[in-house]
Amino acid sequence: MSFRIKTVAELTGIPRNTLVAWERRYGVIQPRRTDNRYRLYSEDDVATLIELKTLVGHGHPISEAIELLQRADRSAAPAMATGRPADGLQAVASELQENLMGFDRGSADRVRARLATVPFRRLMREVFTPLVTAVGQGWTRGEVTMAQEHFATAWVRDQLVSLLLQVECGPRVGRLVACATPPGERHELGLLGLAVELALSGWRVSYLGPDLPLDAIAGYAGSERPALICLSVVQARDASWVSELVGTLRPALPPETHLAVGGPGVPDSIDLSIPGVWCSRHLGEFSPAAFATSVSHGVPPWTPEPAD
Repeated sequence: MSFRIKTVAELTGIPRNTLVAWERRYGVIQPRRTDNRYRLYSEDDVATLIELKTLVGHGHPISEAIELLQRADRSAAPAMATGRPADGLQAVASELQENLMGFDRGSADRVRARLATVPFRRLMREVFTPLVTAVGQGWTRGEVTMAQEHFATAWVRDQLVSLLLQVECGPRVGRLVACATPPGERHELGLLGLAVELALSGWRVSYLGPDLPLDAIAGYAGSERPALICLSVVQARDASWVSELVGTLRPALPPETHLAVGGPGVPDSIDLSIPGVWCSRHLGEFSPAAFATSVSHGVPPWTPEPAD
């Protein structure tokens, strides 16, 4: 999905003239051009600009903010060709796991401090997600105690909340999205990660948290009129449970509010043909930037559409 500069200015809160100046003076973002020379920005471009704005808001000059992000990318040396996490960040995830398995939050916090300039998306995808996955697999095999698993996931939750706060839940002018889990669902790490991704993609996130009654979700939607509600389902559910959830909630939402239900708890066989509703196991693959286009064309937004 691609965006014109006017839209990017609205999503990021960075004035158009500033975007052009940063591009010309620092080469921070090099948008591709259409045949008639209009600038087109990608989702990653938008996320980078939001992170730069966050660093500038914390007192860094723009040149220093750019250097911090570039230095973080260089030091991590991503292994893009194989799709595996960069060796440097993979080692950090392992170090964090060792600290957390020993209930040593102080050491874990000091390791996290070394990653202060690593882009947020890379932190989530190459540090926090592998860490949580490794701890969960260890618990399944009986190698990690419940206390260790809870301690580690609580620490990761703190980090994700911090990221969401640092990006101020997304730009004030962004389209409003509410993130929650349905009744009985207390797992929220995946939902928090999605909330950060949404904020970095220019959405205004209202994080409602876990285990929220459906009438509370409907009441919020009725008063705030969000463009989208994302519900994360981690516990294994069957198709009838998902159908009942959607069948109860969808009629209670405003017509303009769309609903996305996803996560590993959603069965692969789910197939609901309800306007404005998407269900998938892969909520993490939801493309926030493609949402507006997908709504107008009735295309599920789990996979980005080709750029214009």
